[in-house]
Amino acid sequence: MTWKFFAAKQKFQAYRDCWDQVNKLTHNHILLDSSIVAPLLENFGDTNPLLGVYEEEQEILGFALIVFNKFGFWQTFQPAQAPLGFIIVRPGIHSSIFLSQLLEGLPGYALGFSCSQLDPEFLPFPIPQDSCLSERLEYIQTARITVKGSFEEYWGARPKEIVKNLDKRQRRMDREGLESRMVCQDTSEEMRQCVKEFGDLEAAGWKGKAGTAVKVDNAQGKFYVAALEELCSRGEGAVYKWLLNDEVVASNLCVKRNGTLIILKTAYSDEKKAYSPGLFLHKELLKMVFKEQEITTIEFYGKVLDWHRNFSDEFRQMFHLTSYRSKWVSKGKWIIKSGMERIRG
Repeated sequence: MTWKFFAAKQKFQAYRDCWDQVNKLTHNHILLDSSIVAPLLENFGDTNPLLGVYEEEQEILGFALIVFNKFGFWQTFQPAQAPLGFIIVRPGIHSSIFLSQLLEGLPGYALGFSCSQLDPEFLPFPIPQDSCLSERLEYIQTARITVKGSFEEYWGARPKEIVKNLDKRQRRMDREGLESRMVCQDTSEEMRQCVKEFGDLEAAGWKGKAGTAVKVDNAQGKFYVAALEELCSRGEGAVYKWLLNDEVVASNLCVKRNGTLIILKTAYSDEKKAYSPGLFLHKELLKMVFKEQEITTIEFYGKVLDWHRNFSDEFRQMFHLTSYRSKWVSKGKWIIKSGMERIRG
């Protein structure tokens, strides 16, 4: 079994179908689908990521997208738009073996390799038990909602503050004669306009001032348009929008597979924030999901914030995993880290 490495931007298309086949053998996670990976590489691949191909006698056992970090250390390709690290390995492969072979096969003399942003519920491989050759570092907690029972039961269990907050704002909208509704758009032909509207919401707020807003023609926008167009073509993408008097004031970019809906990104109008458009959008989306009973889980894949706690009671810890070439590398890093902590303390 050996790892081979290629320039990812040039070679990924040739391995795209096989990548999806390996993904289907593991968790078939939509965030690791090639329809996500390909436009990310196209629009954020300036870091010169490598495509690692793990094979035995021409049978492909796994893949990894990897970038050089520093001082002999490598990590998975991790643009901000990717919630999970890009590494997938067929079930039954011994993780300690393929990780050590990966380190030996990387260009130069690799000292360590980090798999970033791992989800404990969808691990791409069993975590090695040898603590001398691996190190786990906590990343963020992420929230999920399990859809069971009725919406009324779910909403009745929410914190009183969020219920009262939205009731108060609903009464205000009624007094002011504002009509609200949620719409879902899920065809490929609609996605470019949906991403444009999403970007307009971000551009009108602090992200616009900071220069980080999605625009339909910048790298972020091109990624979301390409990914959503392809996913919508097979029923795995959707954009949910909340409208006030037919004006889009909140938007969720979403993907879905196997009963799981993932909210990739949310934007709302700062101008209309007095009406809590983002919170109303989530509430209306949940109403729909509980009614239709086609989605069983909603995932957020972002750092848990206060508003997440108003909607969810389920949280789990994501983490990074670093594998070392040898015990002396791990020990040397620990000595340096301990020394720096003593200096600071």
